[in-house]
Amino acid sequence: MSFTPFDENQNLPFTESPYYSRLFSEYFSSNASLLRNYVGVAFKPGYALQASELNEIQEMMYVHSTLTNTMIFNWINSTIMNPPDGIQVNGPGWDGVTPLSPDLIQRNNNQISVNAGWYLVQEPETNLKHWIYIPLLAPLNVPANSTGTVGFGITNLKLGVNADPNLYDNSSGDKDFNAEGADRYLLAVTGWAANGFTDGTINGGTQQNLDEFAPLFTVDSSTTYRFMNGLLF
Repeated sequence: MSFTPFDENQNLPFTESPYYSRLFSEYFSSNASLLRNYVGVAFKPGYALQASELNEIQEMMYVHSTLTNTMIFNWINSTIMNPPDGIQVNGPGWDGVTPLSPDLIQRNNNQISVNAGWYLVQEPETNLKHWIYIPLLAPLNVPANSTGTVGFGITNLKLGVNADPNLYDNSSGDKDFNAEGADRYLLAVTGWAANGFTDGTINGGTQQNLDEFAPLFTVDSSTTYRFMNGLLF
């Protein structure tokens, strides 16, 4: 499992006692069951504020800014900005889904593979963009003579201690089951999705309501594949 540019089980500044941030396990754990794409902390009236929650908000900002700077470095170079076919190519961070690096998406003829890694995802409902970790997905086979837009279905959830017991107050170094804290805002990918294809689906990529659809690339007659910024791949 690759968390590049971070390491598996990566420590963060406020992981240790007495700060007890949980973000390192939510973002970088080698235990996949602990991974959570939390992109926000939702405080509720009447519940005590946890110091660890404030530390996690700071670390979330550090991680997301590091990923954004890495994305810019990975995408902006002379080859990408001056493509040989003369089509204008914009920078990364487009509306939809932007991989941390172009090589996270691999194409073998009409088969598309998504490697596990970090992706900047625009939430369709709010237009906010968040970094989330997407695990390895099953390859997508685009049928012959297809034209349309391919991306991911996106959903969001607000989760509390009933869904994630690790959110109980951990200021003592262990969970206090009598001290419920803030909820978390989670963004998740539901799988491949498509828009504009005549048959509505592409090998399991279902036609999506645009309020749930984040585009990744376009297909023209199953021969020309471009990321949403215009770059051929």
